[in-house]
Amino acid sequence: MTLPVSVVIPHLKTREEFFHTVCLPSVEAARPAQIIVVDREGGAAEKRNEGATRARFPYLIFLDDDAELELGALDVALHWLGVDPGAAFAYGDTRFVSHVHPVGEFTKVAVGWNAETLRRSNFIDVTALIRTEKFPGFDVRVRRFQDWDLWLTMAARGDRGVYCRRALHRTHRLSKERISEREDFDLNSEFVKRKHGIS
Repeated sequence: MTLPVSVVIPHLKTREEFFHTVCLPSVEAARPAQIIVVDREGGAAEKRNEGATRARFPYLIFLDDDAELELGALDVALHWLGVDPGAAFAYGDTRFVSHVHPVGEFTKVAVGWNAETLRRSNFIDVTALIRTEKFPGFDVRVRRFQDWDLWLTMAARGDRGVYCRRALHRTHRLSKERISEREDFDLNSEFVKRKHGIS
């Protein structure tokens, strides 16, 4: 049985092998009703927004092409949105797997929803299951911390998330430098803080 979920994947040709052997199979195994791959040139925010405009189902999730969905992730997230119908999105922990030095794996554990905690620092990854009607779009001016900006934007509208209490996906570090790390940390952090009135 397919699930009423649209999965959007912004894809880079440099990750072709990982995408076809790990990322895409993990999504297909999750049985979403729609898989949208945006593989044109451009930034991740632009690609995610484009994919979202093509989404035809009530739930939407973004997965980067250096990541994979955990087995049963969509079922779990849908369960939590059913338990908490007032939540706009369901999020979980993130497993990080490094294939370069230092090789290893660790889990970034999220916390229960708290808008004030979110304003201090981001604890929600971009890979969260969102009610499609609630998705406001990514701000393409934000080059890093796009997920933090998204959740702050939704929180400012009165939307909230529900914590799934388990990892929904794994993010793989395939090279020494992640694309987002090319963008200045402090400059982008300050931009998001100023935008949302965080001192």
